[in-house]
Amino acid sequence: MTRKLNSTIYSKLVLQAEEAREQNLVKLADAVATILDHEPNDQKLLYSYAELEEDVYQQLWKAARDVLIYHDLDSVQIEKINPIIESFASSLLNELEVSLDVDERFGPIEPKVAGQK
Repeated sequence: MTRKLNSTIYSKLVLQAEEAREQNLVKLADAVATILDHEPNDQKLLYSYAELEEDVYQQLWKAARDVLIYHDLDSVQIEKINPIIESFASSLLNELEVSLDVDERFGPIEPKVAGQK
């Protein structure tokens, strides 16, 4: 399932990317533009913290794939790479949540557990 940004943050990111481009921060503007490839969606879909962790983990494996491609490797031991990916995923989530000043594991679209209001 493709998760989409809500229209408020989508619009703000578009404006910030345009401003970054005007300030000649092309790399930043281009990077933000790549996450804006879908139209926004204001429909609240349930998205658990476990799903978020898994999505970040999977995206980091895609980054690792790019390293493998760059070095044109003929073999790799994924068991050696996995702890690095897991550690980076955890660190990335923690650092972003601190930077965004959000409470980890209590997002507004987290599915409610039995008995939770």
